[in-house]
Amino acid sequence: MAKQNDYNALLKYDPELNTIPFRKFNSVEMDLLFAVLTQVKDKGNSLVVLPFERLKNISSYSPTANKRFVADVYSVADKLLSLRFGRTSKSGLTIERFVLFTKFAVIAENTDKPRLEVQVFDEAIPLLNDLTRWVRFNYSDFVKLKSTYAKTMFRLLKQYRTTGLAVYKIDDFYELLSIPKSYRYNQANLDARVLKPIKTELSPLFRGLTVRKIHSSKRGHPIKEIQFIFKPELKKSEDIKRNPDFMLHNQTFNLIHNLDLSSEERRKQVIKLFSDFNEDYLELERKGALPEWAKLEDSNSDYIQYGHDDNEVITDFENVDLEKFVTDFEKSQSIDVETFNVTADHHNKNVQKIREENEEALEQSLDNVIVKVYDKWVELFGVDNAEDSKQIVKSLINFAKRYDGETVLEVLNSIKPDTAITKKNFDANARLSYLNSRLLLAVRKK
Repeated sequence: MAKQNDYNALLKYDPELNTIPFRKFNSVEMDLLFAVLTQVKDKGNSLVVLPFERLKNISSYSPTANKRFVADVYSVADKLLSLRFGRTSKSGLTIERFVLFTKFAVIAENTDKPRLEVQVFDEAIPLLNDLTRWVRFNYSDFVKLKSTYAKTMFRLLKQYRTTGLAVYKIDDFYELLSIPKSYRYNQANLDARVLKPIKTELSPLFRGLTVRKIHSSKRGHPIKEIQFIFKPELKKSEDIKRNPDFMLHNQTFNLIHNLDLSSEERRKQVIKLFSDFNEDYLELERKGALPEWAKLEDSNSDYIQYGHDDNEVITDFENVDLEKFVTDFEKSQSIDVETFNVTADHHNKNVQKIREENEEALEQSLDNVIVKVYDKWVELFGVDNAEDSKQIVKSLINFAKRYDGETVLEVLNSIKPDTAITKKNFDANARLSYLNSRLLLAVRKK
């Protein structure tokens, strides 16, 4: 039975807060600051008293000595003074800047109740209270992250949790993550010290997380933007009162099936993930007691990775089991989808069989969306040969998962049959690239 002892609080604030680069804040300082924000939320400008022990527990603070703790809290206060919070109008012509707290006092001398006293500045209250738009996430997910880049990107991606797409111009990306100038001109540093910890630490929390560097056509092909793509969350998804067993199961599934990570990265992170839930992965593995869903050896067989490279054709694709496209949670709800071949030759016969045997279950399942998407693609473009069929089916499955199946159908339905891209002189790659660009535009408009 997985256990989770971390403080389980919903952190909710105005997206404007995500525009502030937390320069020079280390991981511990970020944990302390956002722990404080969980406590002042909806308190207006009232004085909030936080005993040291409570603040340590909330932030999972490790060192026990109060002297060290005081130094870390003071460092948070000192760095807060260098930040200017605020609001900007939609036109960009009205800008407000202010401090976040009018009081941030560490009281640890001549008292048997060492504490932190904080008071939110009146002008900053709308960032935390009576929100008409917001970023929200569970603080316990945030505090488990180690890298400051992963922590910052976690907050930023949560702003797009229901769309599954976040795109940053490269200069904005460097600014928001406070990336040193030396990294900006060294691709190896950017990959190893920024993007790698983001991918490895956030993969359990964002299904199918893919990070893409988009290069300019200018000389030297510099990076012009960074894209983050993942499966959107439902608006009604639960952030509080989450079942630890389901969370461990779900996050492990997300992690071991993310083929953007190497086998070594996945193994290292799944061991850490089990540790976060007070489970010993290596001991369970040694005893042969690992559940099937946590085993890594079968994770990269013929599973179609959501968000993976659309141009790579998976080996033995004709025999892919569509049950692997459904989460274990869906399987537990008795959605039983018949294994079937998804090549062009067998398509119609198997679709009919699935519909007859699983009509009710398929009504709500991803597989039904995939079937509809493939049907519409064949109607619009046809399938030229078996190899194209394998590539197209794989890409359409990825599209259906990455952008949301209904969005893919909506875009396909908007394409006129006489569109130039449907002509035979455009191969499958060109048609898929065209669809991808249409989907990106549709998602951004939403």
